[in-house]
Amino acid sequence: AESEKIKITDRGLHIIAREADGGMRDAQSILDQVISFAGEEVSDEDVAKSLGVIDREVLKNVVDSILERKPAGCIQVVERVYDNGYDVRLFCKNLLEYLRNLTVLKVIKEPGQLIDLPDGEISELKILSDGFSQDELQQLFAILSRGEEELKRSSSPRLSLEMTLMKMATIRPLKPVSELLERVKGLEEGLEVRGLEKNLSTSVSKEKVEAHMELEEPGES
Repeated sequence: AESEKIKITDRGLHIIAREADGGMRDAQSILDQVISFAGEEVSDEDVAKSLGVIDREVLKNVVDSILERKPAGCIQVVERVYDNGYDVRLFCKNLLEYLRNLTVLKVIKEPGQLIDLPDGEISELKILSDGFSQDELQQLFAILSRGEEELKRSSSPRLSLEMTLMKMATIRPLKPVSELLERVKGLEEGLEVRGLEKNLSTSVSKEKVEAHMELEEPGES
């Protein structure tokens, strides 16, 4: 590309290489296709549009909206998906992969070949993953997986996608298991204390009644 004075980012070249699946001839053919579409200055969006793949910036935008709990942002992303003619099922598949990569980065500091992306994009993903807990990412992945299945059967895939993304953006964050266990422990201790207080109160009342009866007995005789 440099010899032909073509301006294209590393991310754009990575998309081309991924689509070519390692074949040099295929990569050259795909690059020619992209240049025919975009000219000598090729943006990442040009690469995505010309090859019919999802622009990763779109995926980042929707995850940002989910992180910031902005369902309106999710609706705008769906609008962009349809405006660009993206395949909705492909969008869901790519978003699932995006969430998977964020989860991997939560548990593995150096993912190596587990994430097939340029180093610069992996660094961006690491920053984004810091905004979520591992449990939250797994919860979002589960919601989107169910939404993808519903979308396949839906007569209105756009509406299904909108509802799924809005749910992801508004669902209450999961509380850590350790915190839930502490709450259960606190409730149990509270019940034990109230039980002891009740037993103590019953015992004291019983003793008062018995004492009162003892005081009344001499008079009755």
